[in-house]
Amino acid sequence: MLTLTSRIENAADRPGTVTFVAGDTGVTVPWAQIHDEARAMAAALQARGVVPGDHVAVLGPTTRPLVTLIQATWLAGATIVLLPLPMRLASIEEFVAQTRSRIRRADVKVLAIDAELAPFFSDLPARLASSHLVISRSGAGTVAELGAVGRPSILVPLPGALDQDQFANAGVLADAGGAIRIVQADFSPDRLAAEISGLAAEPARLAAMAGSARTVGRLDAAERLADLVVKVAGI
Repeated sequence: MLTLTSRIENAADRPGTVTFVAGDTGVTVPWAQIHDEARAMAAALQARGVVPGDHVAVLGPTTRPLVTLIQATWLAGATIVLLPLPMRLASIEEFVAQTRSRIRRADVKVLAIDAELAPFFSDLPARLASSHLVISRSGAGTVAELGAVGRPSILVPLPGALDQDQFANAGVLADAGGAIRIVQADFSPDRLAAEISGLAAEPARLAAMAGSARTVGRLDAAERLADLVVKVAGI
């Protein structure tokens, strides 16, 4: 009987021909998409200090996110230790403390990544405001919001955007010093890990980027647009 890990290993060998079906939702996802997500997650693990040969204890959700976590750990060259999701602990910190007391191996790293994956967040303004760094495409709305709230960002313009408008949008924040613009062709796990690691090592730079982003924000944009419409209409 094939185990979950052996099935993932088999799928990883042929990402272009395998489809993953989430048992809890029935959503069908091409394995190539999961592989791309795992590569980005592997870069994040490496940015947090994971090196080949490490043992990583992962606290995470089930089904698709768990599959992505397993593959990401392998891509980072580490060995994964799956831990049960705590049901009655007060905090992630308490879970980490209890887990460390149970694990006897000195080389096990516990990465308690309290992550949420969802297709949409209704409280996005609050999430943006509380973020240390935003990694995103660079649509007009996104760039306007980043400027209004003043958050540092790594922006990857959508290559097929009409008239390369996302490239230009990202350039507004990048030129002001509030963002790092990376074209799709250069957006690799290694590049992302390097950028995140560099920013994490320089909190002052993140703060400066936040301030620079805020200089291009226009909090009265709606009023300006309304005034322009009224003026053009001759009302």
